[in-house]
Amino acid sequence: MLPQKLLHPYHIVPSSELIAAAAELPYQPVAHMGVKFHAVPVEVQVLLPFREPLVAFFSPTPAVIHAGAVYLQCIMPFYFMFAVMFCLNNAMRGAGDSVFPMVDVILSLILVRVPAVYYLAERYGPDYMYYGCAVGWAVGLALSLGWYFSGRWKRHGSLADEGGEGL
Repeated sequence: MLPQKLLHPYHIVPSSELIAAAAELPYQPVAHMGVKFHAVPVEVQVLLPFREPLVAFFSPTPAVIHAGAVYLQCIMPFYFMFAVMFCLNNAMRGAGDSVFPMVDVILSLILVRVPAVYYLAERYGPDYMYYGCAVGWAVGLALSLGWYFSGRWKRHGSLADEGGEGL
């Protein structure tokens, strides 16, 4: 799945080292969130029209080309949800809260996505089963946003008080 790997969040968002280096500058770049999220629509607009040739690069089989092209068409418009969920979960992991991101991934990627894929394939056909990825990402993103903005993740690791109580 090289086309999907090209859209991995490491390629969508600047690395944490770049953001940390920017913090050392005499000015603060205030538009770094825009840099993170503008790449997804651009990649969607560029890669979606070329999905068949991109998949054909890896296999000449027409059935594989069709399945890969449908997969890219289904997931790419929703890939931003995975990118944001990935960044939020890793920010919380880096702050010391590793339990919630693990639960979030298990819930969204296994307990929600797998049944959604089966349901969509049974109800609408195999070409629509790939939307199960978007369903899982939507649930995972909602959980990540809720936990992130609640601030409870700050009670763990490096952001916790020395007395053991959270912020």
